[in-house]
Amino acid sequence: MSGADAVSHLHKFCTNDIVNLPVGQGCEAFVLDAKGQIQFYALVHRRADGLLLELPAAEFETDAAARLMKFLGKYVIVEKVLFADETDELGELWIGGPDAPALLADALQVAPPEKLLEAIDCPAVGDGAWLVRSTQGEQTNYTLFGRPEQLDVAQVRLSASGITEREFAWYDAARIGAGVPLLGRDISEKTLPQEINRNAQTLNFRKGCYLGQETVARLDAMGHVNKALLRLQAEAGGDAGAAATLRGDEAVELRVGDQVVGRLSSLARDAAGTVVALGMVRVAMNQPGTKLTSDRGTFVVR
Repeated sequence: MSGADAVSHLHKFCTNDIVNLPVGQGCEAFVLDAKGQIQFYALVHRRADGLLLELPAAEFETDAAARLMKFLGKYVIVEKVLFADETDELGELWIGGPDAPALLADALQVAPPEKLLEAIDCPAVGDGAWLVRSTQGEQTNYTLFGRPEQLDVAQVRLSASGITEREFAWYDAARIGAGVPLLGRDISEKTLPQEINRNAQTLNFRKGCYLGQETVARLDAMGHVNKALLRLQAEAGGDAGAAATLRGDEAVELRVGDQVVGRLSSLARDAAGTVVALGMVRVAMNQPGTKLTSDRGTFVVR
């Protein structure tokens, strides 16, 4: 999003404070409908030339950017706002692990940012490439943005510094372990913001009015929602998630005894071989250690 009114326009349609977001800093936010239901989940990066909205979405959600531009665009009347889908022009490399800061500093010849969702330029990779301290993992992690040819250069430098390329499932397990949702998988069409369990990262209760705010405020006043996205882990010694993946249309019920208490939404096997998952579960069953059974085996609430 660019233009003189891009920042103020997005501010009116998302759950976090965009107006006071400094250049070079980012935040997480939801874009809601009038009923307060999540339409989009975004990592908003404020750049010198506007806003980049990164949309974590399931692999089958191929039109998220187009739908977001249409959704926000219908409210543009006289505001000066331009939308562009940069999916094909801009790529990402995700780098995570306990040694990531030192290895990145060696590979990119810059000190990696320390503040979450803070961005710095990476001239060693090329003009316009930038590195963000990401939130998509429990261990220290970063996202490098750049044009495809710049990321080719970056991969050579990263490999030379000892950073190992891994399969996508390794990243997926990391973001599941951090409780980071995907649109279309962990966030369905009627999901409410507080159900995602990332209130501190996504909701600002001091900003002005925005679409869907009444529902968010009412849920906050009530003190809790009836269900929430929880981090789960396969029971030790069990065979949960033998395939360690879910089809886009697959619904896996979570049960306590004969009672259905939720559904499994994301599933992956981490580098250590542990199966980790996200599931939307009734809050009465959210105590750590609670065991939930399913057709994929038994899971334990983290």
